[in-house]
Amino acid sequence: MNDCPLIVSVGELMVKEKIITDFGLKILHNNIESDMETLTADDKEKITRTALYFTIVYNMALLFSGYCGEHGPDPRLDRLRQIGAMVHDYIPKLLNGLDDKHLEIYHGAKVKAFEHGSLFEDYLPHHPEEQKCLDIINGVTKDEKYVEV
Repeated sequence: MNDCPLIVSVGELMVKEKIITDFGLKILHNNIESDMETLTADDKEKITRTALYFTIVYNMALLFSGYCGEHGPDPRLDRLRQIGAMVHDYIPKLLNGLDDKHLEIYHGAKVKAFEHGSLFEDYLPHHPEEQKCLDIINGVTKDEKYVEV
């Protein structure tokens, strides 16, 4: 079953509600199924792109639950929660396959994907050595090449 249209539809609502950014929505338009089918341990760009996608979906599932609590039930919520639970365990495995350069890119992009990215730090899964990358980053983001156009 292809859940990409459901994910994008919730993403569009999250953009309207100023929760995720247009950049975050661009990531949700990536062809995740193709990336997953061809993912290899050597393809750091694809791992980064997949980890970003799953991170946004996971956090979107959490935030959409709160949104539905305030605005009423939504038929997409149960499936999005299931998807969020599935990707939660997969994100750390992807991040463990990244080198410092790609962890830096991942971190910059995940913050850029949310309207108030730094406020969501507690919700975003961290790589065990991500602090090392945070010390290197100092606000520099080189992530645009990880969004398919």
